[in-house]
Amino acid sequence: MPARKKNKRVDQNTDHTRLLEQDENFYFIAGYTDGGFPYGITWEEYEAEQRRESTKVNVTGDDHLKEFEID
Repeated sequence: MPARKKNKRVDQNTDHTRLLEQDENFYFIAGYTDGGFPYGITWEEYEAEQRRESTKVNVTGDDHLKEFEID
């Protein structure tokens, strides 16, 4: 009789929010250096990007979408 492969059970209640690693300095930790230091997106970088996104104004005309940034 051939050996049966064991099917891994997937837990449907897995908390996927734990996959996003953060700390007080980094909004998203992409990885760690060989020395153990984290690298990724800092909270300041994330917040600056959010501010830039909120200042963009979309204007439609001639069936084209134009995007302008307000300084």
